[in-house]
Amino acid sequence: MNPTDYELQVGVLLRGCRLKAGLSLNGVQEKSGGKWKAGTVGSYERGQRGLTLGTFHELATWYGVKVVDLLPDALEAQVGAAIVNAIEARMRDGSTHE
Repeated sequence: MNPTDYELQVGVLLRGCRLKAGLSLNGVQEKSGGKWKAGTVGSYERGQRGLTLGTFHELATWYGVKVVDLLPDALEAQVGAAIVNAIEARMRDGSTHE
């Protein structure tokens, strides 16, 4: 079974959390005391293995992020809001060109 685009996007966000923490896949396994196996986390990141809601919540908590922060739609909304805020700030400041 091929991963869906959504699963791939979740995997990219999971990988981003891991990299932001400065961890390799083996580092996750070591730091978690073996709770999170390198191969399993890697398969989540590649979208090759499904996550139950419980596991998704546990892994997000372990990374120190909220589940909602790992949802692609939430990321798109955050990026969109940041762009709108930046445009509005420029308009308030009167600068419309870079």
